Parts: sequence; C-alpha cells; structure tokens
Amino acid sequence: MSLLADRLGASGVRVAGVAAPVTWPQAQGVYRRIAAGGDALIAFALVGSVAVAGWGSDRTVLAGAVAAALFVVAVAACGGYSRESLATGRRELLAPVKAGAAVAALGLVVDYAGTDVPPVLLLVALPLVVATVLAARSTQRAVVRRLRREGALLRRVLVVGSDGAAVARVVSAFDAARADGAVVVATLWTPSRPLTDVPELVVERGVDVVVVAGDVGETELRRMSWELERTAAQLVLVPELADLAAPRLRLGRVATLPALEVDLGARPARRRSKVWFDRVVGVVLLAAASVVLVPAALAVRLTSRGAVIFRQQRVGERGRTFTMLKLRTMVADAEARRSELETSSEADGPLFKMRRDPRLTRVGRVLRRFSIDELPQLVNVVRGDMSLVGPRPPLPSEVARYDATTSRRMHARPGLTGLWQVSGRSDLAWEQSVRLDLQYVDRATTWTDLRILASTVGAVIGGRGAY
Repeated sequence: MSLLADRLGASGVRVAGVAAPVTWPQAQGVYRRIAAGGDALIAFALVGSVAVAGWGSDRTVLAGAVAAALFVVAVAACGGYSRESLATGRRELLAPVKAGAAVAALGLVVDYAGTDVPPVLLLVALPLVVATVLAARSTQRAVVRRLRREGALLRRVLVVGSDGAAVARVVSAFDAARADGAVVVATLWTPSRPLTDVPELVVERGVDVVVVAGDVGETELRRMSWELERTAAQLVLVPELADLAAPRLRLGRVATLPALEVDLGARPARRRSKVWFDRVVGVVLLAAASVVLVPAALAVRLTSRGAVIFRQQRVGERGRTFTMLKLRTMVADAEARRSELETSSEADGPLFKMRRDPRLTRVGRVLRRFSIDELPQLVNVVRGDMSLVGPRPPLPSEVARYDATTSRRMHARPGLTGLWQVSGRSDLAWEQSVRLDLQYVDRATTWTDLRILASTVGAVIGGRGAY
C-alpha cells in the first residue's frame, strides 16, 4: 500500500522551489492506469489459473483469456474508469459487478448457441475475479482518501454564487467532505465581484472546478461558460435543489426546455420493505445484543440506585410521541438536576450537551463510550416506534423550538443510528446535525441505509462524539 501511496502522491510540481502536493487532475491518469492495469492483471491471472487447474486444455485457456479481456472491456463500458467515478463514485465499485454479470450472461448465451463454455469459468473464475478486483479497488480508494486527508490529490475549487449565504453553504459542504477529494481555494459572489473575474481567478489560483452555487443569471452564466472553455476547469452547477438526492431528481423536458423533475417522497414499496427489514433485522440484533445487554444491565443495577432501563418520551414520525428505552447512564435524579446545568450546555441549538456531565455514573460513561446504552432501542425498532437508520429522535421540548425547515426531520421514522451517528455525533454543531438529518429524509435509499449501518460499527468503536 505504501508503494501505491508513493506512486499516487509523489509531487512533481514545484512552486517557488518548494514541492507542492499533487492535485487530483495530475494524479487521475496514474490512478486510472493502476486501476485498469490491476483489473487486467487480476482477470488474466485468476481466470488463467482456474482454467488451467480446472481443465488444462488449450481451448479452455483461450476461452479464459477471451473472458478476461471481455471483463476489462465491460468494466470500462460500465464507467469503471470514468473521470466522474474514479476514487469516489459508487459506479466505480458497481462496474466490476456489472461487468462480471455481463460476461457471465454472454457466456451462457454462447453456451446455449452450441459452443461449450467451461462451467468452471462462469461458476468459479468470474466470481473470484469480481471479488478480488473489488478488494484491490477498495484498497486503492483507501490510499487516495488517506492522501487527501493529508492534503494531496485534491481538486482545487472556486465557488461562485449570487449571494454569500449560497456560497457559504457549498463551502461548508466541501469542508465537511475533504476525503471526497476537493478543497475550496477561492470564493466569489456577484455583489462583491463580477462573474467576468472568474477566468482570471481560475488561472491565478490553479482552479480545477468552478462550482456555481444557487441561481445565477442565465446571460452571465452563459458568458462565463464561454470564457472557461479556454481553461481546463470543469464547470458544475449546484442549484437550490442540491440537498435533494440524485435518485429523487430526473432530467427531462418541459415543452422545449430542459427540466429537473423531483420525486416527492419515498415510494410505498420502499416504506413497506424498510419496515419489514427493520423488524426482522431488529429481532436478530436484539438476540445477539443480549450477550452484552445482560452484563451491562447487571452493572447498572449493582453500581447505582435507580431503574436499569431509562424511559423517556421522544417524538417520532409525523409528530407521534413514543417511549424510548435506554440503559440508565445517569444518577436517579438526573432529570431534576438538569435545570441546574442549563447554563453549562455546550450545544448551540435546542439540544443539551456536556462533555463532562456530572450526572453520569462511572458505568454510564463506559456504556456511552461504546453506545451500549442505546441497545434497548432495538425493542423500539421491533415495535415499530423507530427504524434502524433515521434521524435522531428529539425530545418534545426540542420540537417545540423547531422552525418549519427543521420540522422536516420528523417526516421519517427516527433511527437507532443515522448520518449524524457516523459523522461525529455530539461533536457536530446543531446546524450540521439538522442538515444531515434533512439530507437523510430527502435521500433515503436502501443502499444509503446499508452504508450507514456498516459505517456505524467504525463510529462506535472509534467513540468519536460519544458523551
């Protein structure tokens, strides 16, 4: 892995005699060649080995070589090496899976047509190739993300907008996703500087991507795009609909005009499948969690006075209240003592947060550190009060202070985990927490839920923001 990092991150650019980190456009070609070369090597090596070991005939080996070549071509056709997907896009990891399925389907068609295709190629070699390619590509992406956190392999971004608020919103999003490969090096909004200054800024700051935030006049935007044709910069538009997920937006036409159609709300089938998934998986997880829950409950009972299970009213989907269950982590009179600590809250919104809350018991600190106190909420999931993944369940007192935008959080069933959980938990500012919950409400897909569930394991082990 270190050799790969050296190859991708080696700097060949010098500014005033000092080596500067390689940007992503400079390293992108190297990444693509490593990816394509690795895919080809893996495909030919594994398919060839399986062919020789399984059958050994020249005809089988030749069929294996053809299948390996077709696999690499299919990965390219599925966008596995495209600029948009390299190192960040989901399509890069889906491409090998699609390519393997396509080659297998072609093999079945050829076999059905009368040309025998060795079953070992389809049943053993191709799945092995796909799995190995995915592992190799995931390793390559992990190296890139590490280098990006260190300041290398980043695209330099100029954010342009019609007002400061729109620009600040996009800048904040880039700052929160540095590992995705971009860093804002300059901003411009039209009241302070004209859009005609954009090409000059692109050259001056070495900008790779110009992002237009919010609405900009059609004439100004057209002229700016003409000017940028003389540079190597990419132009990206981030409309006010940016917080909606790509799956909810469809490009179409209204009369003769290009238009974006917004899918309003989750499909009924998606809602039903999510409910059943939550309950079935919730039962399994609750049974597995009993190994930890029983000793934790005994520790709570033996080390402090009060009930083992802490019950609290929370607000769920569409404003419906329910009783949320947790292992007690505080002293018995914690709720009564909260008013004394209100002035010590470290939160910047309606939440109450303290890094060193004096009401926590010694056992409670350990339970919170590893989120063990949250496990009884699996009962809420099985009951249907909560989901495995969703927005944080708020208190009624918090909901009373919500504005119309924040109230949108309650359009989804609250979750045992969520984007807030895997993005920092209590370390997040109130505005960031709300934005993440709103993003989830508008972007929820099965793939998103699975990704968040997988990321939760790392978040819990790391303990970031757990207090």
